[in-house]
Amino acid sequence: MRTSALPEPPEFLTEEARACFVHVRVRLLAMGEWRPEYALGLAPCAMGAAAYLRDVRAIRGMRDVEPALLQELEGGLESTRRLVRELLADFLMIPRGRVLLAPMNAEGLDEDILRLCAPLDP
Repeated sequence: MRTSALPEPPEFLTEEARACFVHVRVRLLAMGEWRPEYALGLAPCAMGAAAYLRDVRAIRGMRDVEPALLQELEGGLESTRRLVRELLADFLMIPRGRVLLAPMNAEGLDEDILRLCAPLDP
């Protein structure tokens, strides 16, 4: 399939989600694995990746939070991260065996997700 025939990311995606959509699509194309029907599942995957990053940043920035609530929020983040990693494995972005083993950066962000949501080159 020619690059010009690739579907554009949906307009409703945030900047980070749009970047994830494009990065995954480009990598799949380079591997010879892109299929047009992937565009349907890729948008929710990209939205989940961007939402994970947004939520981590928001929760880690909270002050004066009850420890029990913070623990509950952190548990939700982990569930979201795991779901996104499962989707990324479906799209061949990470090996299935690494879904539960994620490199984290100094801020506590999943490096694989962060890399896929990195800004697009102009």
